[in-house]
Amino acid sequence: EITDVAWNSQVPHILASSAANGTVVVWDLRQRKPWCQLRCESNSSSPVSAMAWNPTQGLHMMTASSDDRSPGLKLWDLRSSTTMPLTTLEGHTGGVLSLDWCPHDDTLMMSCGKDNRTLMWDLYSLQAIAEIPNEDPSGGQQQQQQHQQQQQQQQQPCQ
Repeated sequence: EITDVAWNSQVPHILASSAANGTVVVWDLRQRKPWCQLRCESNSSSPVSAMAWNPTQGLHMMTASSDDRSPGLKLWDLRSSTTMPLTTLEGHTGGVLSLDWCPHDDTLMMSCGKDNRTLMWDLYSLQAIAEIPNEDPSGGQQQQQQHQQQQQQQQQPCQ
């Protein structure tokens, strides 16, 4: 099962596809065959949920897993290894659902996860440097209304 696809940011005939079995295949569309395969997750039941190419370095890629047991982001340099990431960024407590590399600054990455957090990463320090608040646009009014309705129902006498 394919979970994501991404065009290479530097080479127009290179495409990557990620899979539910924990792998990413980098395709050479001119040759019509795989160029390499990354074994992103040691457990084949851990899907690669998202991936992104570095906008300025066509051989750097970030992958993420939606598995709650290993919610890290992995940075890959395809020149170095297809079996061992350069580093793993850890900050989510639940599986990562999506990520995106800043197209204007290749030192910044965003990720969001099942832990209901959206993190901005500095790839020089390899740390999450900001969290985007995840707030109800109504300011919590809908939750307050539901809570008030529940209290009113509890206070009504049984008939």
